[in-house]
Amino acid sequence: MMKLKDFTVINHQISFKNPYYANLENLLNNDFKTISAVNQFLTELISLIENWEDIAVIEAFIEKEGGYWDWQDLLDFKVRGNWFTFFKFEDLGGYINVDTKTFYLENSLLPNEAVIDMPLEEFIDILQQWKHILSE
Repeated sequence: MMKLKDFTVINHQISFKNPYYANLENLLNNDFKTISAVNQFLTELISLIENWEDIAVIEAFIEKEGGYWDWQDLLDFKVRGNWFTFFKFEDLGGYINVDTKTFYLENSLLPNEAVIDMPLEEFIDILQQWKHILSE
């Protein structure tokens, strides 16, 4: 699992030293800036993982989060597979691959920024670490 490292936190704003994580930094600082926001997504993601083989749970998750099955948006980044959108903020899109349990994070406003690609369990671990940082 990824351990959040090589970063600074000032006033609950994280800054990674590695520019590869610019989109993750943006997501944490702007869309997951409160413990309640992190908790909401963590609860949903953990439930999703625990019921991964139940397509009805996946469909309910997608509908609740306002997502949709998505075979097009990631093609722009030369990514293929059986994806659904997990969230779509103004600039950031989070996707989950059903076949590989992979999480992707892209920025539609800054297409030159790296697409973050990690196992879904790793993203959950990052959110748990971020929640701990916010609580300090």
